[in-house]
Amino acid sequence: EREEKKELEERKEEDINIVSSETKTNNEAFEKFNKWLDSETTFVRKIKKQMTEEQFMELKKTYNSIQIIKTILSLENYKEATKRYTSVYLTVKNWLDRDNNRLNK
Repeated sequence: EREEKKELEERKEEDINIVSSETKTNNEAFEKFNKWLDSETTFVRKIKKQMTEEQFMELKKTYNSIQIIKTILSLENYKEATKRYTSVYLTVKNWLDRDNNRLNK
């Protein structure tokens, strides 16, 4: 059980590093992000319009890595996502904006 918990924590750190600004280039960050999406998400990858590099970088200007990862994982856990949403970027951006507005009230 301890090993599972440790592995989960390490995985969370890896997830956060995927979108962190420590990466050398924007292109490299986007490639890491896509690899993470491929390995960690099934339903998000089925949404018709995937996020472009420009959209990804736009999100990173406003939101931190933890916020982006948590929102994508929330979208992944929403079973109706593939039926209800057509754009990963717009959905993630709207959810982040909504959550951010709640915090600022």
